Amino acid sequence: TSGLIFHKKQSKNESNKNKLRDLNFVISGTFTNYSREEIKNEIIINGGKVFELALCSRCHQHGKVGYPIGPDLTNVASRFGREDLLREILLPSNSIAENYQAVELKLREGKMLSGQVIPNLDYRVPYIQIAENSLYPNKITKIDKANIIERSNSKVSLMPSGLLNLFTMDEILDLLAWLENPSK
Repeated sequence: TSGLIFHKKQSKNESNKNKLRDLNFVISGTFTNYSREEIKNEIIINGGKVFELALCSRCHQHGKVGYPIGPDLTNVASRFGREDLLREILLPSNSIAENYQAVELKLREGKMLSGQVIPNLDYRVPYIQIAENSLYPNKITKIDKANIIERSNSKVSLMPSGLLNLFTMDEILDLLAWLENPSK
């Protein structure tokens, strides 16, 4: 089975072209012929395993599986069609929900930091907290507000791209089928 695997080193443009080509293949080929009626229990189980192995569960929750750091995916099928859902997974920086957008901070000493701001109930505290690595959201960095000289929203998603690169097409289809089914 062919997957979205890119073993040889490619430029970003080549890699994006290949991903988009594979995305179009999935959308126009096998993927659109994969109806809900054909979904079997084995596919659902495999999709749940891919959700864990692709590290989706570190930041997303689907029912009782995963952690609620990024958007909740429990009812994602009611918000996105299959094509849109696959696009969001493969190209996470194309559209970023405002409340999950990372910030970029330029500090007085010239250092740049990027990550998700951890909300603080008291705006008067002299620091902000950010999680710099979306795969390790519990690792928090405190930054003195007085040390920040510039703050902007990042155009890059906290969700890393390429999380599905090592999975076969069938495994990706299983993941999508699992996400489409209401959690039990």
